[in-house]
Amino acid sequence: MANVCEITRKKSPKAEAGKKSVLQKRKIELPEFKTAYRLHVSEEGLKVLKDKGGLASFLKEQDEKKLSAKLQRVKRKHGLVKQEEKKAEEAPAAETVPAASEETVAE
Repeated sequence: MANVCEITRKKSPKAEAGKKSVLQKRKIELPEFKTAYRLHVSEEGLKVLKDKGGLASFLKEQDEKKLSAKLQRVKRKHGLVKQEEKKAEEAPAAETVPAASEETVAE
């Protein structure tokens, strides 16, 4: 797993003798939650985080299927879900409750 950037999910060539690896192990902070995580990140991945405005906003925008296992755990732990996803999760639960009460009234 160390050969893959956890942000861009692109593979990195292994470092050969005398050459530096393209990936860096960086401590990325989530200041809203007062926590930090060590991630294997490429230069391109750092630019993506900078453009998105940080790790929290990056995680909110990304679909969970496209994230690494570590970032999926971080997203779930801190509840970083898009507003549309929250509405989609709440809507089916809200629809089933009134349907059940209507059936009991009809009887």
